Amino acid sequence: MTDALPDRGMRARLQLMLSHPFLASAVARLPVVNALTMAWCATMATDGYYIYVDPTFCDRLTDEEISFVFAHETMHCILGHIDRREDRERNRWNRAIDYATNALLVESGLQMPAEGLYGRKFLGMTAEDIYRELEEKEKEKGKENGTDGSGKPNSGEKGFDLHVDP
Repeated sequence: MTDALPDRGMRARLQLMLSHPFLASAVARLPVVNALTMAWCATMATDGYYIYVDPTFCDRLTDEEISFVFAHETMHCILGHIDRREDRERNRWNRAIDYATNALLVESGLQMPAEGLYGRKFLGMTAEDIYRELEEKEKEKGKENGTDGSGKPNSGEKGFDLHVDP
């Protein structure tokens, strides 16, 4: 299932393992799948078991940013984010786990791509707490706009990755 990833992606993955040894065993354990021919994956993604990588996405990033996204996907697996969604609204949960993960990684000194979701206020919060905060914010915004506050992204909040159901 794992196709070879171009050298640049593998080099960034190795650099992450060398520069952040606390992530090394988890990064090494997760198989990487070249997702170039998978239409659903235009960036990187995880299902909690694999990391899917579209090499054309990596072409737009610096090596440090590629390392960040590998760390980001790995942290989703380590923290059990995919399995913890339960019956929560998918889009809002995806944003909550991205905020939680990115806060940890940015504070650890990794360089996040510009499109990543980050809020320093989320540092130290669980994904569940962030989810509740986003939900309350969206309900308030929904009341103001006369909408139902359904969890659709606000202000273009998208992030750079996908979280795939296992």
